[in-house]
Amino acid sequence: MKTYEEIVRGYRRRRKDTVVDTVATGISYVDNIAADYVLPGTETLPAVVSASLNALPFAVIAVVEGTKVLLGRKPARTGTKDAVRRMVKTGVALGIGSAAAGLVGPWAAAPAAVGMRYALDRKKSRYLGNLRVRSRIARLQEMRRHMERETVREEEETEPGAVRVDGTVR
Repeated sequence: MKTYEEIVRGYRRRRKDTVVDTVATGISYVDNIAADYVLPGTETLPAVVSASLNALPFAVIAVVEGTKVLLGRKPARTGTKDAVRRMVKTGVALGIGSAAAGLVGPWAAAPAAVGMRYALDRKKSRYLGNLRVRSRIARLQEMRRHMERETVREEEETEPGAVRVDGTVR
């Protein structure tokens, strides 16, 4: 079982990934705002910048997870699963940000995308916390059943009138 310090270190690592993903997503939306309002009249530059910066969050995720695998911090299978999970969350956040930009305006895209990422991370954290609590409750219940079985077995093994370990007489 993990120690408390190992669990805290794991959460801190996850938070760094969330920050990196959120910054990369935010940069994509800042690009869209800049292309629409700062660089009007130039057609080629905004198209090239927009296409490259929309792919930036996915490239950052691939590089970060690939580096962890290459450095041996994660097995390849875990790195792939984590990269896919992060890319899906980022894609959902980008979609929500695009919808907010279309409905409200470009200034609403980044907060909507960041809020969606936060909500997805919070949901996962709560799910894993509940799972951990349920598994610990099950473990405690099993220990309780084991202790009760041992007590019954101990009582059956002692002779009537014998003094038990706890000082009582049977």
